[in-house]
Amino acid sequence: MSHETALSNVKEIADRVLAPAARQSDKEGRFSTEAVDALGRARLLGLLLPAESGGLGLGPSTFAAVTATLAEADASVAMVYLMHVCAAATIAGARPGAAVAIAAHGQPASCSGRKANRVNDCNTANACIV
Repeated sequence: MSHETALSNVKEIADRVLAPAARQSDKEGRFSTEAVDALGRARLLGLLLPAESGGLGLGPSTFAAVTATLAEADASVAMVYLMHVCAAATIAGARPGAAVAIAAHGQPASCSGRKANRVNDCNTANACIV
C-alpha cells in the first residue's frame, strides 16, 4: 500500500465511520470499536510493521498523516490508534518472534473469536488493541 492509498483509506473511514458518530460517542462516553474494526479491515493497524511481518512497511510521515486525519474526526480514536501502532512497532522490534509470542497468548484476532497467532493478525484485525 502506498502513502496516498493509506491516506485515501483513512479519509474514507474518518468520513464514513468516525465523524458521524464522534459527537454521540463523546456524549455517551463510548469508544468506537467500529472505527478499530474499519482500521483493521483497511490494514492500517500494521502501518509501521515491516512488510515481511505482515505489516504495510510505511514510515513515520504516513503514520503522522493518518493519525492527524483520524484526530480531525475523533480524537479518542486517534489516541488509541497512535498507542496501538506504537505498541505494535515496539513489540515487533523487541526481538525476533516477540510479536508472534505476544499475539499467541490469547488476544482475540477478530470478531469471530479466532485467536491471534501471527504478527499479521495485528494488521488485519484488532488483536493488539483488545
